[in-house]
Amino acid sequence: MAGNEKRRRVRIQYQADVTVIGPNGTLTNLHTRDINLRGLFIETQEKWNKGAPVDIILDLSGDSNEKPLSIKGEIARVTPDGMGIAFSALEMDDFFNLQQFVSRHRKTIEGGS
Repeated sequence: MAGNEKRRRVRIQYQADVTVIGPNGTLTNLHTRDINLRGLFIETQEKWNKGAPVDIILDLSGDSNEKPLSIKGEIARVTPDGMGIAFSALEMDDFFNLQQFVSRHRKTIEGGS
C-alpha cells in the first residue's frame, strides 16, 4: 500500500531570489519555483551532483522586511529544469521565519514531486 499511498506536502509556489554556493562555485540571480519547510527547487541550467553540499541564501524580502535566510542543504534532485535542494540545517530564527512565510502562502499539493 505504501507505493500507492499519496503523501500530502505543504508547498508554496513562490519565486524568491536565491544564491547557491557549492563545490562547483556560486550561482547567483536564481529564482525558486517552490519552497517548503524541507527544501526548495531552483530553476537553473546548471547541474550539480546529487548529494553535493550547498549553502543557500534565500531572500524572502519581497514578502516582508526580513533579512535573507542562510540555510545549509544538499542537492536532492536534478532535472532538466533545475535542482531540488533539501535543507540540512537552519538557525532557529531562520526556521521560524521560513515557517511563518510558508504559513502565509500555504498551498497544499497532493502527491507528485
